[in-house]
Amino acid sequence: MRRVLMSLSKFTKFLKEYGTDAEKRSYGEPEAKLVTEGSRGDVIVKGLDDTEIKALNQSLKEDGYKGPGLNMGRIGELFDEKGQLKLKLFEGNIEQSLDILLNNVKQQNKELFAYMRRNTQSMDDMLAMAETTGFENILSAMLKRKPGEVPPPEDILGGLVVMIKMGQELQFGANKMLKMEKGSEGQLEFYKQHKMLAGVQSLLASNLSGAISEYGRGLAVVRNIAKLDLNLPKFAEDMSKLVETAGTSNIELYGHQYLSLNNATARAKYLERTKGQVLGDTLMEAYINSLLSSPVTHMVNIAGNFGFQLQTMVERGLAGGIGTVRRALKLGPDDQAYLGDAMAEAHGFFNAQSDALKIMGRTFVQGKSSDELSKIDLRVQQAYGDDDNLASIMERASQGDFKQLGINGLSVMTRLPGRFLATEDAYFKVVTRRRVLYREAFRRGQQEYDLAIKSGATKEKALEMSKQKYQDVMTNTPQDVKEMMTDEALKQTFQTPVKGSLATLGKTIQNPFLKVIVPFFNTPTNIINEVFDRTIRFDKLYTTLKKGEGEEFDKALSKLAIGNGVAMTMFGLASGFFGDDVVITGQGPTDKRARKLMKFPQYSASFKQPDGTYRSYTFSRFDPMSGLLAMGTDLAHYLKHEDDANAVESMVKAYTLSVAEYAHNLPFLQGVSELTSAIGGWNNTTEDTFQRLINFGVSKATDVGGAVTGTVDRLAFGLPSYIASQTGIPFVGNDSFIATMERINNPNSSNTMITDDQLEGNAKVSSSTKAFYERLNYFKSRNPFFSDRLPPKLNFWGERLYQGEGRFDEFFNPVRVMTNRYTNVDKEILRLTERTGQVFVSHPKKISMGNSDRYPLSGTEYNELVMLTNEIDETGLLPGDNGYDINTSLLSALEEEVNSEMYNNLEFDEDKYDALNTIVQDRRKDAKKKVIEQNSRLSGLLMELN
Repeated sequence: MRRVLMSLSKFTKFLKEYGTDAEKRSYGEPEAKLVTEGSRGDVIVKGLDDTEIKALNQSLKEDGYKGPGLNMGRIGELFDEKGQLKLKLFEGNIEQSLDILLNNVKQQNKELFAYMRRNTQSMDDMLAMAETTGFENILSAMLKRKPGEVPPPEDILGGLVVMIKMGQELQFGANKMLKMEKGSEGQLEFYKQHKMLAGVQSLLASNLSGAISEYGRGLAVVRNIAKLDLNLPKFAEDMSKLVETAGTSNIELYGHQYLSLNNATARAKYLERTKGQVLGDTLMEAYINSLLSSPVTHMVNIAGNFGFQLQTMVERGLAGGIGTVRRALKLGPDDQAYLGDAMAEAHGFFNAQSDALKIMGRTFVQGKSSDELSKIDLRVQQAYGDDDNLASIMERASQGDFKQLGINGLSVMTRLPGRFLATEDAYFKVVTRRRVLYREAFRRGQQEYDLAIKSGATKEKALEMSKQKYQDVMTNTPQDVKEMMTDEALKQTFQTPVKGSLATLGKTIQNPFLKVIVPFFNTPTNIINEVFDRTIRFDKLYTTLKKGEGEEFDKALSKLAIGNGVAMTMFGLASGFFGDDVVITGQGPTDKRARKLMKFPQYSASFKQPDGTYRSYTFSRFDPMSGLLAMGTDLAHYLKHEDDANAVESMVKAYTLSVAEYAHNLPFLQGVSELTSAIGGWNNTTEDTFQRLINFGVSKATDVGGAVTGTVDRLAFGLPSYIASQTGIPFVGNDSFIATMERINNPNSSNTMITDDQLEGNAKVSSSTKAFYERLNYFKSRNPFFSDRLPPKLNFWGERLYQGEGRFDEFFNPVRVMTNRYTNVDKEILRLTERTGQVFVSHPKKISMGNSDRYPLSGTEYNELVMLTNEIDETGLLPGDNGYDINTSLLSALEEEVNSEMYNNLEFDEDKYDALNTIVQDRRKDAKKKVIEQNSRLSGLLMELN
């Protein structure tokens, strides 16, 4: 047993240390920074929740600290629940009170603060261990002493804690004050106490602001992921004004002003998550990770990132060509792109491979990338458990802590898809950072050479100076290059933090009710921005010229040239350059209802085969390149059906809006697409908007529940689903990994309408119940143990639909490959849809006769109606009946009509549409009678009413 533990100890030590050298080479040593600043110079303070406090205390314990852990209770509880001031701190002057308050914090954490004052190396060791504990954002460097200049670091830390906790207490007090009887003696007394406390907070904020400013770069605090902004100088100034001008004449005004003012600190509270918040975080964690669990999703992420790497290197090469020409013609400033920039980037890309792979491994072990950023937009990155580092979890288990092994192990398994996503992105961040480093070293060496030559130096001397500059940048990287490396690494992985109003919107979406609609926000926003930068952002040419940014102009022009070049190439292909042999499909018909009649997948290229069928390959999952291809394809589709092909305004509109339409179809934004469909009623439903929204809410709530059960199913390798399928227990989860397995085992698409069993005894099922059952059937259609129990899914023509071909590569291949037939009838119907704005109504999912109620059809009954509509001939006969004429069945009749001379001589497209629609309606009318006659349930409900 001892040998096992020793081996485990060695292995965990190896895991902890693995990739540390590669991380230092790629990211450098942690920077000493002023208290982390937000986009507006705000001071950023991290709120520790109970999980993080446990993690911090655990790391201190591992480092040898024997005292009590961090005490984050309400500091003195200034007010009781009745609003009475409890703490007698204000009998002396305010500055003395402030000292007492600061000492209160230090006394509560006396041993801890003493431990923090150890020598610097010991603190670094402690924090190195603390970082491995898995909590999101922790101090990476302790506050360092500067005797005689400013208060000791522990006072700064304690002061930040006190100020934010006081803000919490004072908000509580202001609300209590406003609820008291207006003008009462109790309210007046309370106001005096509150104002005194506000004065303390004002002075504390002012002192902290000044002390932090004096510290400059000596105060080192780690960057936080979950950033909570507090503009300390502004808050101190506003608090001072409020306290100075407040009076007893309008206590209510003072209370409201304080609450308004204190909104800034309300965002920076030390959070203690409620059970409800923990539950919400757990549900969202399961939901998001269930969406990411398919191997295809990860291949899409890798392919998109890798494609973007190649695309940007090509753009950099063109930018170098533009810069070289402009430099030769003496156009613009000297700071222009060089031809060698792209080669330097390629050199950096290949040299980074070893470190990139090591950091991938380190990221997987730690559960987070070195910059602690991810594509996953969750309020907290670990809903339960206190450790995400595999090495730390194993080490604690080797010490006998098996309880945490169970909890943290389950937590790690739940978030395994997100862990893989971070691991994949870590690779591309490293190679991007190295690309930038080599490029900038080359550029600055080249600039040094040019400057030396201009100064009269010999070529030999200039070359020597250039080499020295190159070496300096490589070994002692300037701060601006480091920042460039960080920014471009985020850009290349679509993780650039959004700013301004979009950032506010992103924070709002963290609400669990909105998160199920928009599970990802930053990633699609960045993708769309990258597409726009390469197609319509011509304004950047002007702004870069105006600012005299030569290199930026070259890059902007290169992006626009390549982006629009790709889009226009696709425009040519989609316009029929190869005739009917190649069909390029974008979003499809403008009217969303008509897209159900499409034979080709959205955003695909289809090639005609010798047997007349078409082989389709999708191009929708290689962002941002796919966005460029989509814009060209949709522009071609629009102009093909536009009367005035010279309408420039309409062309620009179509070119731009196609990106928004493409974004709607991104898996990241599927919920938004479903919501807009519910509001717009594009699924041919008869419910009003309010009912459709209720149905949408039911579906999304079912999705979250399905994600939880799906997560359990995935962790148990499908055993719960198997047991449920054998015992009849209604346990069906929704998980992308399981759905991928189902697609390979059963390539047939399933009809997810309500089933016969679900309708039994419930003929007039409510719309909300129907929405729940349909979502449950959707889960079944993605589960290999249940999908074959659902009826097949048919298209408008009664043809069976397929979700794949059952090939093994579909387990990971991001390109969907399908075989379809495309007839003259398909082409004509889509043409008429665009020209007339009219669409064949989908086959009804409810049925009635005369003035009877409309009853929902089951999936089997709907399929029966679809097949009868397509099989019945013009006399109402079916296959097997005497005199049946297959040449007058629906598709044959439409094909004959489209090819007839009479049809083609019709002057107006509206008349052509009416001619075809009449045939469809006649066949559907006869099919409806037949399905009622042949179906005992429907005949029992409707025949007596006829």
